[in-house]
Amino acid sequence: MSSKNNTTILMIAATPFFSDRGCHIRIYNEMKYLKQEGIDVVLCTYHLGNDIDGFKIKRIPTIPWYKKITPGASWGKIYLDYLLFKLSWKEYRKNKPTIIHAHLYESLVIACIIKLFSGKRIKIIFDCQGSLAKEMYAYTLHKSILLKPLYYCFMLIEKLLLYIPNKILCSSKNSYDFLTSTYKVPKKKINILNDGVDEDLFTSSSHNTKQIKTHLGIPSENTVILYTGSLSAAKGVQDLFDALPKILQKRMNFTFVFAGYGDLEKEYTEKLQPWIKSKNVLFMGRFYYFDLPRYTAIAHYAIEPKKDSSESSGKLFNYITAGLPIICFKNEFNFNILGDQGIYINTFDDMIKINKMGKRPSIDLSPISWGSIIKKLHRIYE
Repeated sequence: MSSKNNTTILMIAATPFFSDRGCHIRIYNEMKYLKQEGIDVVLCTYHLGNDIDGFKIKRIPTIPWYKKITPGASWGKIYLDYLLFKLSWKEYRKNKPTIIHAHLYESLVIACIIKLFSGKRIKIIFDCQGSLAKEMYAYTLHKSILLKPLYYCFMLIEKLLLYIPNKILCSSKNSYDFLTSTYKVPKKKINILNDGVDEDLFTSSSHNTKQIKTHLGIPSENTVILYTGSLSAAKGVQDLFDALPKILQKRMNFTFVFAGYGDLEKEYTEKLQPWIKSKNVLFMGRFYYFDLPRYTAIAHYAIEPKKDSSESSGKLFNYITAGLPIICFKNEFNFNILGDQGIYINTFDDMIKINKMGKRPSIDLSPISWGSIIKKLHRIYE
């Protein structure tokens, strides 16, 4: 496959792209660097989200009553996915791609229906960014004992869906191990395509750190610990929120900055109000992804609070690129990336022992740059 072929990839993303979330950042970087490789990508997605200059983004008709941009399940998505199928079918007939690149399980179902309706030998690549059953449990099913048995139904659905695509892209080694061990997916069907670092984002940015901290009201002597991403239980932040009062009682010189949004934001803005008033906790809300260097510039540390997961962690790569020491649990994914350069904790209480300045990770970024990773994706397409 080369640029001379004027190849078009139909990418389907059943999500409100672009909404400054980890999944969306992966899609953005894939499209950006595929374009640099001379591959034309048409993305079909929901009506919500921001357009990005230079990208071919097609959206379903506007649905005024659906405004959810946070992760998680919603019955309203069934109607949106029907409209997304209609849009994707229209774009398939217009562009006649030989490959459909599907993000998220709903998109995989849509790709399968298009293949069935077309009667042609379309290749389907599934970008698997976590377990359907695990995410349904973390976001929804855990809320009621009556819903918990549905977890096994979703496991069965997930297993059946994983046999549809020609190739599955896993964002991490632990995701690969999960699919091969839990669902017995043939190893030859899976390729690991890690999240990467977008070095352009950080090399083109410079910020006045002192000015930003003054604007936010952060005391100059405080140690700033940064989290970026979704504020949801599935990301591990709920346990961190619950641990904050105990940590801050002993380390009043800490300021935790949470840059992101999600279901837990409102609840913990209320619960942590005393610490918010003292500027030990800052909720920045949703921020523009391209402003990320503004937040990494003021931090002494970054934190990845997920204890374990079948997902990758794009934020980890951003922290590395920004040169931040990273506090995290010693799970397989984190250790594979950071080795002995991570600041590993057994519980969040261990953070009480952290010093003012940590050691910046010294990691060769070239193998994990999006430019290198997309060359691998290009070969998979071929």
